[in-house]
Amino acid sequence: MSKRIFAANVHSLLLGLCLATAGGCDKPAADNPAPGGDGGTPAVAAPAAGAITLTYKNAAHKLKQNSKVKFTVSGAQAGELNADFSAMLDVSDAGGDLKVAYSVAELRSLELTGALKPKAKDGAEAPDPAEKFKVLTGASIVSPTGKPDKDKTKALPENADHKPETAQFTTFFQLPELPEKPLSVGVPVTVEKEEDIDFMGGMKMPTESESIFTLVSVDDSSGKKLATVKIEGETSGALEHPQAGMISLDATEEHTLVFNLDDQVPVSVTAEATQAMTFGSQGGAEFSYTLNATYEPG
Repeated sequence: MSKRIFAANVHSLLLGLCLATAGGCDKPAADNPAPGGDGGTPAVAAPAAGAITLTYKNAAHKLKQNSKVKFTVSGAQAGELNADFSAMLDVSDAGGDLKVAYSVAELRSLELTGALKPKAKDGAEAPDPAEKFKVLTGASIVSPTGKPDKDKTKALPENADHKPETAQFTTFFQLPELPEKPLSVGVPVTVEKEEDIDFMGGMKMPTESESIFTLVSVDDSSGKKLATVKIEGETSGALEHPQAGMISLDATEEHTLVFNLDDQVPVSVTAEATQAMTFGSQGGAEFSYTLNATYEPG
């Protein structure tokens, strides 16, 4: 069994950073849900009585996202990324979907070490990742629950100038993906799914995933109804590569989302995820990711 990952699309993020460090894997196909989403058939149907559905406000609004991100790679290409930043998210209607345009408001710190640190090329100095990060802009198209549409996002003119060296950062600027199934307090909803993810050389890796969504509480003591949702998941997959041999993937994740039901906006999210990969005869690596983010009116 396995799982999908939430928050700023943790599974996509891990795979995208894996691409940058290991040079092999790619982001999931467009129909793959990001962390927090469903996309599969629930193994246990959500109860109707007292159930709530989380969706984003389908009207123009702005949010300020304050995030601390840590990404670590172990193995032959070990390295670490630490980022502390604020971004502006400009949300607007996109014909039933949402368009989320982003820009960096403040970069408090950015540190890359080991294999993640930019290298000098052709005698020139290594590029400064902080300078590139500060001027990042772009946009994405997502569903009312925050599920990204890969094809529509790629076609946006705001993303035309994205460079490979900054692509690993673009997944930091997203709305948390919400569960698509209705949830009742204290009743776990399990979603199982089989899907193929894009891998090296146009190959696809079959994976199995299991996600458990639990509405922990709905609290209105602040004057707003705030829903706290816990999301847990596992994912596994394997692929026989003609040169490298057997390549395998095992991932786990756990995160907590607080969502304002009255205003239909996120309040905070914390996430932890790990992903272990073996590359046949080439060895293996482990990737870990932590995120702490809060959201406020922009």
